[in-house]
Amino acid sequence: LETLSIIAYKQPITRIEIDAIRGVNSSGALAKLQAFDLIKEDGKKEVLGRPNLYVTTDYFLDYMGINHLEELPVIDELEIQAQESQLFGERIEEDENQ
Repeated sequence: LETLSIIAYKQPITRIEIDAIRGVNSSGALAKLQAFDLIKEDGKKEVLGRPNLYVTTDYFLDYMGINHLEELPVIDELEIQAQESQLFGERIEEDENQ
């Protein structure tokens, strides 16, 4: 759900950008979401390497019971940054404890 949420709110977005937000490789999650037709590749980003861009599908909207992405709950950008910082801090602590 984390990867799907990131795509829904930040689309179009590359795997590298998703990885940076999550702090882990997202390839497996992306493959599963594509298999369930919740996301799709939608072009290439015009940067070095031309990575794939990911977006949600019409099936995603149906599954969520909404007609437009604008109907997704509004998330405060500062709240997102605080949660990302907290997750990053927790991952550092886990690494230090191992």
